[in-house]
Amino acid sequence: MLFFNRWVRLVHAVLGDLKLGAVIIEFATVLRGAQPFNAGNINATYDGQVLLGDGSIRQAIIKDLEPRELANELMAAAVALTVGLATPTPYVAAVDPGALQTTKGPIVSGKQMTFATVNVQTPSLRQIVIANGSSAIPALCQELMGWDDVGLLYGFDSFVANIDRNLGNLLFGGGDRVWAIDHGHCFGGPSWTAADLQSDKIFVDKLKVWLTPYMSEALRRSRAQDASDIVRKLDEESIEELGKRVGVDDLLDEADFDALISFLEGRKTHVPRIAADALGLPLLT
Repeated sequence: MLFFNRWVRLVHAVLGDLKLGAVIIEFATVLRGAQPFNAGNINATYDGQVLLGDGSIRQAIIKDLEPRELANELMAAAVALTVGLATPTPYVAAVDPGALQTTKGPIVSGKQMTFATVNVQTPSLRQIVIANGSSAIPALCQELMGWDDVGLLYGFDSFVANIDRNLGNLLFGGGDRVWAIDHGHCFGGPSWTAADLQSDKIFVDKLKVWLTPYMSEALRRSRAQDASDIVRKLDEESIEELGKRVGVDDLLDEADFDALISFLEGRKTHVPRIAADALGLPLLT
C-alpha cells in the first residue's frame, strides 16, 4: 500500500513544486471540460486545462496512467529537464471526483493523479505524415537531422532505455521547435520488473530504424559525441535524489525504486556505447 505522504502534504498545501536545481515538476488541478482525443495514443488522453498553484491556467495534454507508467513519465521528465532536452512542461495533475473519467492513477486526498504536459500546439511527426503521406518522411528526417539537439535525443533515449521513440513521440514545428514526449515506455516498457533493468543492456531503439539510416557517417559520429556529453550532465546529479524529489519513490515499492536508481546510475558509463549502436557506429574510443 502506497501512502504518497509527500504528495498528500504538497496537495494540502496547494504548493506543489518539486525541485532539484533547474528541475521543477508542479502539481496542478485538472479543470472540468477536458475533451478526449486520439492521435495514435494507447492510454486515455485528454486535451484540457489545468490550474496551477499560483492561480494561472495552462492548456494541457492529460494522460490517465497506471502508477508504474506514471513513475516512468516523471523519472524521464526529470532526466530530460536535467540534461536540457526539450520536453513540454510536465505536471502531476489532480482530478476532482467527477471532473474527468480517469481510473488508473493513484488517489491522493480523494483526487486521482494524472500526468499532464503543456500543450505546445505543435503536431507530431506522425500527424504530419498522416496529413501529407509517407513520401514526406525523408524530408522530415532531413530537417530533424539539422536539429541541434538530435544527438542529445539519442543520448537521452539510450540512458532511459526508451523503446518507443516512434514518429508520434516527437512534436515537430521545424528548425529547433522540437519536443520529446510520451516516455511511459522508458526503462524497457511500462511493465518493467527489477530483473529487466540491466544497466549494460541495449534495448530496442526505434531511432536506429527510422532516423539513423538518413545520416551520413560523419554526421552520425558527430551526433554520437553529442549523445555522450549527457554523461557529464548526469554526473552532476544524484539520480536517487532526483527520483525522490519528483515523487517516483512514492509510486514504486522500495525494491523497485532501488532497482531503477541502480539501473540508471550504472547506465551512465554505457551511454556512449549504447548511443553509438543506435547510430550504427562501433564503440567510441
